[in-house]
Amino acid sequence: YSGLIYYNWAAERNVCSAPSVSDKTLLHIGFDFNVDPLVAGIATVVGDDIIFFDEIVINGSNTHEMCEEIQRRYPNNRIYAYPDSSGQARKTSSRTTDHAIMRNAGFVLKVKSVNPPVLDRIASVNANLLNAEGQARCFVTPNCKNIIRSLSQQVYKEGTRIPLKDGKIDHMGDAVGYLIHWINP
Repeated sequence: YSGLIYYNWAAERNVCSAPSVSDKTLLHIGFDFNVDPLVAGIATVVGDDIIFFDEIVINGSNTHEMCEEIQRRYPNNRIYAYPDSSGQARKTSSRTTDHAIMRNAGFVLKVKSVNPPVLDRIASVNANLLNAEGQARCFVTPNCKNIIRSLSQQVYKEGTRIPLKDGKIDHMGDAVGYLIHWINP
């Protein structure tokens, strides 16, 4: 396990069956903004437990498409979104921000002006996977293969405490981390 970022991950403890989700369920969605891929981890919160039960990965996408896909899957649910804070910046290619697009889609944004420090976000995820009292507070259903792959395989750059950003498994860990750090820091 040397170099693993999410060292508290254990499939036998953190993988669970799907929760009951209805149109009345408040959904919590962590986002990481990229063009390739744009990712979202979708969860419910029961007490102090965060249960990721769905994920979306869209290659060559944009925020409009991601919001449309979420609305297609969950047309009647209220949505709290936990995006990367960089989404508040306008880009030269757009007249609006990613955050404005999400608000216009009806999402309630839970985001600060800057992202939490990377090591703090990672510590939050690890503490929710297994805390000092031996309790798990973060669970993932088996169909969330990208979340599982990120939590079980992402490593640091050799000899550092800097996450390896390979563009394959790191984005989903970031998305999940934004949500977890906000709810259970």
